[in-house]
Amino acid sequence: MLIRFKLLPVYLFLTGGLMLSSICLFGQTVDYTEWLEQVPGQPSELDPDEDGFPTFLEYALGAEPEAAVDPFESGSSPIFRRENQATMVLLPFPGKHDMIYLLEGKASLKDAEWIPLAKKLGNTLWQSVTDGFEIVETSDEVTLSFEDWPSATFMRMRVETGDATLQRKALAARFLKQATFGPTMSQVEALADDDLDFEGWIDEQLTLPASGHLDHYYSMGVENPTEPRRFGSDPRGNSTTLKVTVWYDIALLGEDQLRQRMAWALSQIFVMGEAGSLQNFYPVQWINWYDILVNNAFGNYRELLHNVTYSPKMGDYLTYLNNRKANGNQLPDENYAREVMQLFTVGLWHLNNDGTLKLDEEGQPIPTYTNYHITELAKVFTGLTLSPNVPGKHHIFENGFKNNRVDPMIAQNGLHDSKSKEMLDGTIIPSRGNRDVNANADIAMALDILFNHPNTPPFVSYRLIQRFTSSNPSPEYIERVTNVFIDNGEGERGDLAAILKAILLDPEARDAGYLMEHGRGKLREPLLKFTQLCRAFNLQHNLQNPNFYIESMADEFGMSPYQYPSVFNFYLPEFSPAGKVQDASLVAPEFQILDDSTGLKTFYVFHRLINHGLVGGVAKGLNPRPKLDYSELLPLTDDVPALIDYLDLLLTHQTLRDDTKELIIESVEAVPDLFPDTRVKRAIVLITISPEFAILE
Repeated sequence: MLIRFKLLPVYLFLTGGLMLSSICLFGQTVDYTEWLEQVPGQPSELDPDEDGFPTFLEYALGAEPEAAVDPFESGSSPIFRRENQATMVLLPFPGKHDMIYLLEGKASLKDAEWIPLAKKLGNTLWQSVTDGFEIVETSDEVTLSFEDWPSATFMRMRVETGDATLQRKALAARFLKQATFGPTMSQVEALADDDLDFEGWIDEQLTLPASGHLDHYYSMGVENPTEPRRFGSDPRGNSTTLKVTVWYDIALLGEDQLRQRMAWALSQIFVMGEAGSLQNFYPVQWINWYDILVNNAFGNYRELLHNVTYSPKMGDYLTYLNNRKANGNQLPDENYAREVMQLFTVGLWHLNNDGTLKLDEEGQPIPTYTNYHITELAKVFTGLTLSPNVPGKHHIFENGFKNNRVDPMIAQNGLHDSKSKEMLDGTIIPSRGNRDVNANADIAMALDILFNHPNTPPFVSYRLIQRFTSSNPSPEYIERVTNVFIDNGEGERGDLAAILKAILLDPEARDAGYLMEHGRGKLREPLLKFTQLCRAFNLQHNLQNPNFYIESMADEFGMSPYQYPSVFNFYLPEFSPAGKVQDASLVAPEFQILDDSTGLKTFYVFHRLINHGLVGGVAKGLNPRPKLDYSELLPLTDDVPALIDYLDLLLTHQTLRDDTKELIIESVEAVPDLFPDTRVKRAIVLITISPEFAILE
């Protein structure tokens, strides 16, 4: 027997012996009681309009409040229909967030019990609840098939009130996994208790002071912090890893989680890695660079472009520090001119506001610039050199090292090309006489052109969406965020705080009904899964280890702070792994760093972290090493299903499949209850290797 559920805009059709009784989840936050208050007259009777459908059921079926006294005014009551032994159930909506929808069956109405076949929490996906019952769901329809019920000729869909508190916690957990380095249960509960006020949570985060990486570095008390080339063994790290220690301290314990997550996302656009960089032994330079991203995370994209351009670390990395005007056969360095266009602003091809390619008359993509424009723009970025040292400031290095790679670069006009330069949009930066040479003015004009180019909003918006919510956002999603980039509602272009809010609050990010559409969600970065485990179970410093000296995970995860393999990040935005993803013309960037090696090594790291804490293979330091705290979970170990439900909410926002849960429960219950700590650790380890933990839907 075959049952199909299909989303249609108007009516509910049910067939077979289906019965409806009067007596979730993502997207909507109005509960039934709140909805009822909006109904004209607030009818006290179960069925005030006497149409056979109680008010409660009308709410569950997606009626508008005014329809509670006049439901289905444009149609009829549900009817039954069977064609070729197939049962058709056409739903007019994805489901109310505080409802549970149950499909049940029986061979005869004389049978005492209805057998549950499938369930749907709110507008999440349908799940099978019985063996031999399979579900295939797309954005257009849901197909449910089973072989063990040939005589189940009677079916019903039953609607029950859901546990609104639990549903809200799941929704809160999902949001916080997108917006932070991982939620704690107390943070999940606080957001759920605050009526899922996502916008309010974002607004509060926007007001928090920035956790400065450089300030934190100085607070560590490192001897000779500005020049630690002779820095020996220490629990906090060595001269090349101290910056990573600072990064983990703030990522795991900082209150300004949204700002730090945005800085991490921006670091994968404005990439600067150790490979190919100079001065790797000076943490101050690197940490100061990262603070540019932290301090500008909620600022304006144009200001961020300016600060990145004048960063001496970027000048080193992309080789335009001390870039000189042409002299004989010596031409200006083109690295930054190329990357500021290709990676930071306009990209390679002209785009529509929805991120789709603009095509020429022959149906071919249109390049945004040519090599000629790179050569012309390279002339703009000539004349920048290091700022002079200022006595008493943090960039004064000892032992004779005096180069200032902390303060912004300054213009040395004598090295700047004063001739006219043609930009990619045809704008001419005018030539300047010898007395009027002004590198800063030329750079400002060029950055203005790139910032105001129509490509920059969709190009940047798409990449930020990928880092927070979805690898394959719809064109509509991209366009909505692009429009906020163009104008935040107050006439400002490039407002990063408004852009981030638009990404996180978009219906495609918040409403799980969109997950039915093919390709939604994203593979989670292994680093973010690691930080989630640390934060979920309250990893804290101790007296012996006042900082998190976590080892580089570049080999295990394929990524680690500051260890980008190239200017193109850890993975390409358009990477598409061979197989079903590529066949469906979808992308999955994070799969580029997932292979047999990183998959096994990531499990090794998680296994050691969960079972032993920050020990060898995960971190260095003095004993005792920091460990995860399972004290809140130990009382649940006598009831393993309750333990798994708790972890399902915290780690996978209630997305664990029932069959996955059953396997985990069976494995955990195999551990004698005399070892509650071992039960907890086994449960967490098994969840971390589940697809539901790996994929952020």
